[in-house]
Amino acid sequence: MADVARVPGVTDAWINRIGTAVPAHDVHAEFMAFGRTLGDDRRVFIDALEYRKGKDVELRQMAKILAEKAKDTGVDQQLGPLNPYERRIVHMAVAETPGATTESVGDAFSKTVLISRRK
Repeated sequence: MADVARVPGVTDAWINRIGTAVPAHDVHAEFMAFGRTLGDDRRVFIDALEYRKGKDVELRQMAKILAEKAKDTGVDQQLGPLNPYERRIVHMAVAETPGATTESVGDAFSKTVLISRRK
């Protein structure tokens, strides 16, 4: 559990070693399932009542709507700030829309995705 720290006064949030809030149930699941934290490239995610799946679908739909809007109007659209997992979903969804492209903007862990008409 050296990779996370408890947030004082908050019962369901932890802070990982790069300063990002981590849901306590994810930290607990990793520790309970493996008796230790996993490496940087592996994580345990809990999707209670398919909440995460629903949020992924919602994000994907929003990305496609904004891609169509950017393509039709020529006005850049922004979505975010998003974590790397969410940005990947947006980039993949917009890649399926001919005439639209994406770019991650920002220098923090959470970045904004800029959706624009392909030139």
